[in-house]
Amino acid sequence: MFFFKDDPSNNKLVFNDEVIEQYRDGLGDTGPESIQIFKESVIENYLECNKENAIQNYNKATRIKIAQWFFFAGAISIPFIVGFALPYLWTKPLL
Repeated sequence: MFFFKDDPSNNKLVFNDEVIEQYRDGLGDTGPESIQIFKESVIENYLECNKENAIQNYNKATRIKIAQWFFFAGAISIPFIVGFALPYLWTKPLL
């Protein structure tokens, strides 16, 4: 989220131009110091994004497992319900 900010007009993320300019111009007093700071921040942001991706993927996998169990439960229970309900309905007089 460091390189992005919320845009209230359309509820989306947009580039944070101020932060990008700071990185483009350099944060350190010398060139090598600026390069070192840039590399460290890029690595830090990369690792943070990977961590967030892992969390999101785990949450999605959990939701998929839950949905699969509901599907299996429905696939197993619906034939039993139909099997018990239809014979009962067919044997009852309509009037």
